[in-house]
Amino acid sequence: MPDQALPESPPPLPGAFRGRRPRRWPRRVTISFLCGLLVVPAYVVSFWIAPNLQSFVIQGSSMAPTLPRGARVTTWQFPFRPEKGDVRVGDIVTYTQADSDSLNILRVVAGPGGTVELVNGALYVQDQPVAEPYLMQESPVRRGTSTPRLVVPEDAVFVLGDNRDKAYDSRRFGPLPLKLVTGKVLFRYW
Repeated sequence: MPDQALPESPPPLPGAFRGRRPRRWPRRVTISFLCGLLVVPAYVVSFWIAPNLQSFVIQGSSMAPTLPRGARVTTWQFPFRPEKGDVRVGDIVTYTQADSDSLNILRVVAGPGGTVELVNGALYVQDQPVAEPYLMQESPVRRGTSTPRLVVPEDAVFVLGDNRDKAYDSRRFGPLPLKLVTGKVLFRYW
């Protein structure tokens, strides 16, 4: 067999591979992948967190000076679960009254099973005085306010307004049943 010459390789086409290593991941694939990763947190926020957040404007003055009239707050609305301890002493909660659909807002000062008493405007929980730096300044009406010692039922909380002179709270309607508590204030943003 005579020696055969190897055929010449054709000249390279313009733009063809010339010794450079091709990209493993095109830029479009990387961007699509990163955008796909953002879908998961967006799903969690839009379907799990956002429906439970509610913003509203304070209409009354029962929580002044903490939440004065016109303040805007964001609340976490939840189905109340007593076994999880969703409401704690010191929380500012929203609730509905049995005969109305409007949301009201007050501070929890005593939890289920606790004892509460007001003596000349001073709050006593579990027979211990409670410091309340968030209250409106001293007023003659509040100084004279007293209530008898009360044991809060296991399915209720005792709520008071920070502006005791103007608040319609547990001093008038008694302990608030937990089934009427709809949420709690997360923060004031205006």
